[in-house]
Amino acid sequence: MASNQVNLMEGEQAVGLSDALMDRAAEEGTENNSEGTFQVYQSRKKKRKDRESLEGNGDNSIALINKRPRDAAPDAESTAEEDTQPVDKTKATGERKRLYFPNSCGLTLSQKRLWSAKLAQQYRSFKPTLKEGLNRPFITVEGTEAVATLTTEGYDGVVMEQPKDTGNLTKVFIAPYDCLLDPELLQDDDRVVWAKRHVVRGEKKKSVVALVRGEVPEKLHVLGNGYRRVHKYIEQPIQCYNCSQWNHKAWSCRYEVCCRFCGKNHHSSECGKKIKEGETVEVRCCNCGKPHNAASKLCEKRPKMSSKPDNKVKFVDAPVPIRNAWDGTDEIGMAGDQVTSHVAPKGFSAPGNGPSVAISSTSPPIIPSTTVSHTASPAMLPPTAPPLPHHDSTPDNGILQDIMREMRANFAKLYEKVDTLEKKYEAKMDTLEKKCEEKINEMEKKYEALKEEVSAAKGNNKKKDEEEEITPLELKQNCQAIENVLMNLAISAQKEKITKSSLREAVVTALSNSNQVQYNG
Repeated sequence: MASNQVNLMEGEQAVGLSDALMDRAAEEGTENNSEGTFQVYQSRKKKRKDRESLEGNGDNSIALINKRPRDAAPDAESTAEEDTQPVDKTKATGERKRLYFPNSCGLTLSQKRLWSAKLAQQYRSFKPTLKEGLNRPFITVEGTEAVATLTTEGYDGVVMEQPKDTGNLTKVFIAPYDCLLDPELLQDDDRVVWAKRHVVRGEKKKSVVALVRGEVPEKLHVLGNGYRRVHKYIEQPIQCYNCSQWNHKAWSCRYEVCCRFCGKNHHSSECGKKIKEGETVEVRCCNCGKPHNAASKLCEKRPKMSSKPDNKVKFVDAPVPIRNAWDGTDEIGMAGDQVTSHVAPKGFSAPGNGPSVAISSTSPPIIPSTTVSHTASPAMLPPTAPPLPHHDSTPDNGILQDIMREMRANFAKLYEKVDTLEKKYEAKMDTLEKKCEEKINEMEKKYEALKEEVSAAKGNNKKKDEEEEITPLELKQNCQAIENVLMNLAISAQKEKITKSSLREAVVTALSNSNQVQYNG
């Protein structure tokens, strides 16, 4: 108790001393500025609260005495420690970082929304926001602490991934590129990240699709084959494989299933299998209702491919005319030193004015000003009628009439020439058609005559074959008779020493007498 009383007394003395100092600071603050008065008032209010808490509990007196006042000079050690602490620039600037869900998390889009809501409820300082993205959902968080926590420890069993720092990447199209050349030859250039052969329906094309870092060059060098031209790659329009509509993907689709072949409520794989098996499927587009595939280029609902402009040139409409050439009145946007007198040209009268007055050729030209008044009323706008040209540059009416007559005469001659050429062309076509018909008739007659000759020749050959037909038995008998005759002749030839010519004559006579086989010597 004694110690507590001593501490309480020391605390009261310290508070009294601090009040005296604060009163003195208040007097100086009122002499200097009003801002100091406000600070002194705030500090007095705080000291009063501390005194009340001191009277309630004496143990806090030492803490109040040792506590350094806000306006007091800081120690050298404390300033050194504060300077060495790292400053979180992300927190200061409010920069947000992107984090991706890992492919192995297995969460659907609705589950990812629920996950991000729980994360925002538990870690409010992270300020997470879920975004669907074009190909892959991701979240954005604020602060390096949030990035470090979610990429190392994770939340609810999901450890996020940081996107790779790939720089400014652009997909390009390189053509022509021979099929025998390897696309990896392009990767010798430091700007090329990867390169692949362009393949359409399994067929290799003479072109390469590559990813280039930084500014897109006009040409790329291929080792030993010179330079190849580089074109910007135009992406195909995105089509959903669930509902067959455009500009979204299946993972974010909220529509019913629709086949891209027949347009009915089933997956496209069913009709795809039927087509592979050879079955016929009634094709109907589910987007426009016409008889073609939903992915066909003939579809009216298919988004048109358009490449982005290479430069960022902005086209601005021309400024509104600032002077009326009809009545000579000044319009909006004309500077005071640029206003000149201008009336209607010779031969014309301005609306609302008297007779026309000629303009001197020495009058200075009218230069429109680029400054436009924003307080102009609709009545100050120029009329819709176009300004007339200067009288010096306008030819006389007689010259115009002569020119028009010459042009009409030339047109009449041209029309006559065209008519004669058309008549000649028609006559030539008629004669050619007649000649062609005559030749066709002649060829048809010749063809029919040849047909008759061929058929007659076939009939004669059949008759001869029927007459000359010999049965196998007759053929054997003829062969035996010939062998007998030859044996007899050979025997007689040895006896009588007959010559070859006489022997041949004897054989022919023997065969002719037998009347069994026709022999042509």
